[in-house]
Parts: sequence; structure tokens; C-alpha cells
Amino acid sequence: NSRGWTGDSPESRRRAEGARLRSELISLGPTFIKIGQMLSTRVDLLPFEYTEELKELLDRVPPFPTEIAFGIVESELGRSVRDLYATIDSAPIAAASLGQVYRARLRTGEEVVVKVQRPDLESRIDLDMATLRHFAPRLQVSDVLKATDWNGIIDEFAAVLADEIDYVREVENAETFRANFSKWNNIHVPKVFHDLSSRRVITMEYIPGVKVDDHAGLRRMGLAPMDVTERLVQAYLKQLLEDGFFHADPHPGNLRVMPDGRLAFFDFGMAGRISIELQSQLVDAFFHIVEKDWRGLLGAAAELGFLRIDPADQEGLDEIGARLIAQYDGLRIGDLTFKDMSEEVADLLYRYPFQIPPHFTFILRALTTIEGIGSKADPDFNFFLVARPHAKEFMLRREGRYIGGKILSRVLRGDEGSINWSKTWKLAKMAWKHYVAPRPAGKSER
Repeated sequence: NSRGWTGDSPESRRRAEGARLRSELISLGPTFIKIGQMLSTRVDLLPFEYTEELKELLDRVPPFPTEIAFGIVESELGRSVRDLYATIDSAPIAAASLGQVYRARLRTGEEVVVKVQRPDLESRIDLDMATLRHFAPRLQVSDVLKATDWNGIIDEFAAVLADEIDYVREVENAETFRANFSKWNNIHVPKVFHDLSSRRVITMEYIPGVKVDDHAGLRRMGLAPMDVTERLVQAYLKQLLEDGFFHADPHPGNLRVMPDGRLAFFDFGMAGRISIELQSQLVDAFFHIVEKDWRGLLGAAAELGFLRIDPADQEGLDEIGARLIAQYDGLRIGDLTFKDMSEEVADLLYRYPFQIPPHFTFILRALTTIEGIGSKADPDFNFFLVARPHAKEFMLRREGRYIGGKILSRVLRGDEGSINWSKTWKLAKMAWKHYVAPRPAGKSER
């Protein structure tokens, strides 16, 4: 009997425990709210029901006093608020765990927002991290949490938070993103006023508009919500497959559709970077998904470091492969979702000694968030189906340049080095179908 003496199933008990964990993290303050959000994608560390509850963890906390906020602005920028801005609101328009935001107007007439970090945040985070490290040995022997390198996991969280509270780095991330999308006239990054920004304060252009999940607002603007979602998907594929630099927190509060239809990105505190080699491996993984080669996908996942596999873990790998094949073999690519696949393998990732590396937690967080935005716009939304034609474009351009360069180096200069002829052949076939071969009328890619 899988039910306890209370009659509850193990799943419902874990769901209740996850809800209690969410409440405890909120009560512990800003550091733990952010850690809870990061843990919400870590099905390799926590039971699936816990991660689902942590996905409901909203980053909304009471504001700190405006006089303290203005004091931070004046200390950071070296002048009085009255001198810095023509006007500034006396109450914040948003407050989160790491900072809060005020509307203001410059003396030049430009409308701006001023983002101010919470007081003593760095020392508070350091103290919280020291406390977590003190309890790490207990986490190792917990009945609920997975036995893993919890000191290493805590170090990961500390590094992410250190980046996120460094507003100089956030501004640099915004400028990198702006440069990458400089030729896209339908993507916008708010202008940053560098002389009014510092390590704890950012002054940037105010962007009017509606959130990407405000469907009524989008329709009033004459925009179809699914068109906006498809643009978001296309922008993320460019970030992952072309730029190697991506916005890691694309929730609706960090995205806005402007009155002229442009899609604006905000808050670059969490950004991810992936190498050229990793991009190429992502391409391999995409090929396996398109071809529904689940065992090949797991092999690619191991190469990516997504599943850190010892020989002793082969039983778990085989079980994941068998479950994927049983669940998804014969389905169209349009029937696959990140959410369903995560649910299907979550308990296995948790039971076996697998661990998702840090850069992939960012990617998974971004893609599952986008899938959620799309599903809200259309219950039949499927990320893979919407992404497929755009992914092919980016992959063909990027991989074509990479493999073409290798072939030319070998033919013209006699350079050594391996060429993946299997991938080259797959790319050639995909290019033929995508650019040359006529598609029957009315037939869509599935």
C-alpha cells in the first residue's frame, strides 16, 4: 500500500512538504527566495513535487523605506536626488528580494526608472551563505534531499547571487545583449544612463507597454499573443545557437511589448554564456530530438555534462532511455513538451547520482518559462514545433560555417583535425529540405 496511515499518497505528502518549504524560504528573506527560485529547476536535487511548489515562489517582498533608498542613490552617485533627477516618485513601483524600482524624470525630460539595491544586501547574502555552508553536512544525510556535493551547490548559488547584485555587470550584460540584437528592429533593450548608474544603482529608460502574458492588452494593440511568443522563441534560439549569451530569467515581468510592437527585455542580472563547443553539442541534441533518437539524446546529454554518469550509473541511464522510448516513441515532435519530459524523468534524475551542471539550469529555466508563456497564449502551444524552423535556420548558418571552415582548412592548408561526416551529411539533408526541396501545399512540419 503506497498510502500512509493518513490516507495520503507519497506524491501528495511531498507536495505538502514542498509548500511548507516555499513558505519557510519566504520567511527567511531575500537570499533564500532567490535560492528557492534556482532550486525550482533542480529536479536532480529535490523531489519533483518540491520543485513544482518552488515554481510558485514569487519574488515580491515589502519595500524598504524610500529615505533609505534615496540615501543609497546619493551615496553611490555622489549628489543629492534633487540634483540628479528633475522628479522622482516617493514610492517604488516595484519591490523584489534584491532591490526596488522608482519612476523618475531627468532634467532633459527623459522618463526613466531608477533601480536601487536593498541596504546591506551583500553582507546579508554572505552571512546566509555561511549559514548554509555550516548546515551542508546535515544536507548530505537528509532523508529528503539527495546526497550530493552540497558545498559545491551552495558555491554555485553564491556565485550566481554575486553576479546578480553587481549592477555594473548587469549593465555590461545589457550592452552585450543590445549589440547582439542591433540588427533586429523588433527587439529593444532600454537605454542605460551610465553617469547615473553604479554598482548598486541603475538608471535606465522607462519603457511603456504591456507584459507578454497580458493577452487582452496585446489584442488592444492589434497584436496576436502567439505572434509575440514566436518572436520570443526566435530571439532565444538566436541567443543560444548564435550568440552564446542569453538572458537567463525571461519571466513576464522582465519582458514588455512596447506600443510600436517591439519586444523589450529587462533585468540582465541573470545571464548565461555557452561556448562554441557547447553550442555544437546543443545542435547534436536537437538532431536527436527531431529524429526521436532517445538513446542518442541521452548520449548527447552525457557529453554535454547534463548527466554526469559513472559506470555504476548505467542502470539509471538505461532506465531513463527505456522510459523515454516507451513514453514518446511514435509521437510527433509536436506532441513533446519540456514539462512532460521533465515530469517523466524527474524521479529518475533524483534517484540516481546524476547532476545538472550550472549553465544548463539557466537554459532549462529560460526554456521552461518560455514554454509556460506560450501555453498561456495557446493551450496547444508546443515549443519544439514553433522552434523547429527557426532552429534550423540558426543551426544551418552556424554549423555550416563551422564545418565549412574545417573542410577548407583540411583541403587548402592540409590542417589536421576530425570532421564529423555524419553531422555534415545530416546538415546537407536538412539544408536541401529547408531551402531547396519543395514542400507539398498545405503540409506543415511535424
